[in-house]
Amino acid sequence: MVQKSMDVPTSYGYTLPSALVDYRSSESKKRLIRCINEGSAVPYFHISSCFKHQSHPAYCGISTLVVVLNALGIDPKKTWKNPWRWFTEDVIERSMDPFELDSAKKCGITVNDFQRLAEDNGASCSLIRAEDSEQGYEGFLEDLYKVCCGGKRSLHLDDAPENVDNSSHELNEVMAISFHRESLNQHGDGHFSPVAAYDLTTNSVLVLDTARFKYPPYWAPVDELYRSMIPKDAVTGMSRGYLVLGNPNKRIPYNNYGPFF
Repeated sequence: MVQKSMDVPTSYGYTLPSALVDYRSSESKKRLIRCINEGSAVPYFHISSCFKHQSHPAYCGISTLVVVLNALGIDPKKTWKNPWRWFTEDVIERSMDPFELDSAKKCGITVNDFQRLAEDNGASCSLIRAEDSEQGYEGFLEDLYKVCCGGKRSLHLDDAPENVDNSSHELNEVMAISFHRESLNQHGDGHFSPVAAYDLTTNSVLVLDTARFKYPPYWAPVDELYRSMIPKDAVTGMSRGYLVLGNPNKRIPYNNYGPFF
């Protein structure tokens, strides 16, 4: 007697919660164009030029790291496919011992793991854990603004977009976030992704989600995104947070082609 195999339920993506703005929408285009014109999307072109979605359900951290390292123009000093040196998930795996690799494939990596792997592969990397305080939120806003503006501007200085020379902007740093999906009313638990732009008008940030099979990229309200980093990670017992990465050896020019309109 031939037994019938059980059908395994499958999924094809989820609908974004209403508070998040789909990257493909008309509203998203308005926000992105505004950010480009105002100089607060410096990381966008560098990240999007080498963006990739994760190849494994648990690889959001590793995939985010790959995207960020390539966006920063860091030489891996390791061959990907002869003769080319380029960061891929396989190249990052070479920085991990067998136990770490097995754990990453089962349940992903922590922010501590992310920081160590980033530094082992040539990046500078500061880890800031989210805390439930006004000071913590203000610090995140300041770091987010500096990263998205190429490190040349501060929220607390008189540097209105119309008075800033965008042609002087360079990609100095990139931000990666580690957050709790359920706090954003998404399906899932912990997740990593890079951020690419900050829209002051709507106080929202462009998150380029590495799990494209689950959600498209989206704009998230900054306050809600910050709150999603506060819940404790079950592995470490500590809050999640964000990481600011840089290339100690090089600055990548940000070419400004003028306003889109």
